[in-house]
Amino acid sequence: MQIEALYPRMFGTWSDYAKQYCNAHYRFCGNRRQWDCRGASHLEDLHQRLSEIMIRRLKVHVLPQLPPKIRQRIPFDLPKDAAKEASGSLEEWERLMRTMGSGVSATDNPFTEVMGLVTRMYKQTAIAKAGAVKDYIKMLLETEKLKFLVFAHHLTMLQACTEAVIEAKVTVVHSSQLMDTHTSPTVQQPLLSQIHH
Repeated sequence: MQIEALYPRMFGTWSDYAKQYCNAHYRFCGNRRQWDCRGASHLEDLHQRLSEIMIRRLKVHVLPQLPPKIRQRIPFDLPKDAAKEASGSLEEWERLMRTMGSGVSATDNPFTEVMGLVTRMYKQTAIAKAGAVKDYIKMLLETEKLKFLVFAHHLTMLQACTEAVIEAKVTVVHSSQLMDTHTSPTVQQPLLSQIHH
C-alpha cells in the first residue's frame, strides 16, 4: 500500500501483483474456492523493481540506531454489556468447537460458521476496547513532542482514535491521506514532511 501511495499503479492491481509475485492460484477449502497468495515467484524481477525505489538495510545495522523496543500490556475494565456479549460469543465458540470435534455439525459448512464467529468476536473486542483506547490516546497526546503511530483495523476503533485526536485538538496525519491513490502528490508531500519533522 505504501508503494501505491508514492508510485500509483507501479505494480498494477492487487491481483496483478499477487499473480506475478506471490504465485497466486486458487485452492479449495471444502467446496469454497479462494486465492492462495502464500507463495513467491519472479523474485529477481521484484527485487530489481523494488531496488529502484527502496533502500534495503539489515536489521543488525539499523537496530543500534533505534531506541529500545517497549512492549506493554495496558489493562482496562470491560464495560458490563460488552463483557456479557463477549461471554455469549465465547459460549457459542465452545459449543461450535464441541460439535466440530464430534464430527457432527449443525451446518453444511462449519468453516463459514467458525469464520463468521471469529469476525464477530474481533468486532466485539474492538467495540469493547474503543473507550479505553480513546482515553489512552488522549493521555499520550498530552505529552508534547511525543510522536507515535497507531495501527487499527476495525472502523469502530478507527473512529475512537479519530475522536480522541479531534477532542484533543491535535494535528494528525491519517494514513488514508497518504495511501489514497486519489490524493495528489502536491497534497501528500507536505503531509510526509510533517511526519518527518
